[in-house]
Amino acid sequence: MPQPMDLRAHLFSDDSLGKCIPKVASEKGKILYLSDRDNKRIIRVDLDDGKTFRSPPMRGLPLVSYEFAVLDGLVFIVNMLDSSILCWDSYAGLSTEWVLITRTIPRPRGLSLGLQGRCLYVSSALDEYLYRVVLYEGFKVEKLCYVGQAQQLSYSPRRGLVALVNTYFNRVETWQETCWVTSTRQSA
Repeated sequence: MPQPMDLRAHLFSDDSLGKCIPKVASEKGKILYLSDRDNKRIIRVDLDDGKTFRSPPMRGLPLVSYEFAVLDGLVFIVNMLDSSILCWDSYAGLSTEWVLITRTIPRPRGLSLGLQGRCLYVSSALDEYLYRVVLYEGFKVEKLCYVGQAQQLSYSPRRGLVALVNTYFNRVETWQETCWVTSTRQSA
């Protein structure tokens, strides 16, 4: 039976990884992304060669939700406290800074990719709506529907389903992505 590997001991023997890792994501089964709460950054780990790359720290911003999504090395993260969605290119090198995508979604909480990687779905902790940020149209923000206290979002590209955890009703809900099709999708 395979044994678990202690990545902290194996890859971060210098103790550079914080004690709290609230979220982990994988890309193509070869790249692992870790949210490092203590150091306010994201770490990309290449599982083939063990190399690690660290995002610059999020300056002055305490991260609350640590929700992030990854698309071809681009890391999108939400920050509830200042209502921002930020992006970091994990392949661009050490000098790359976080780029502001939008500050128009009130207290973004949950985050997921959607439309086969052409948008982000974002839930709001303040007005409890689900939003879509269209990635290839100047980060246009669209208000989709009321979803209540949605926290974690997950996307299934094969079925076009968005799943979310609704903490108010204590249930997991799925939404068919086609119910939100707009002229954005038709023109793509």
